[in-house]
Amino acid sequence: MAAPFEKTRWAPDLAALQAAAPSHSGRPDWSALAVHVPEQLVDELAIVGTPDEARDKLAQRRVELEQRGIDEVVLQMAAFGGSDAELLGQIELLGAAVG
Repeated sequence: MAAPFEKTRWAPDLAALQAAAPSHSGRPDWSALAVHVPEQLVDELAIVGTPDEARDKLAQRRVELEQRGIDEVVLQMAAFGGSDAELLGQIELLGAAVG
């Protein structure tokens, strides 16, 4: 198990996820693994939603992080099953919404 999560409320969920993940280097079945990731964990670790929802969540997350002394946020788009053009379109929408 990843050390940062060992003593958190997410440890059992992450242990189940690791047990379900293939030990080989082949492409994982993301849909099968997703059932092991609670929505609350996604909400805690990621910003998910429409570009407008993401903008609002990012603004809130920045305030929370600044209170903890963190002054830099890095965004990474995660998209599965779409084309490169669709991903680029989503990045452009997010950029326009976040500014």
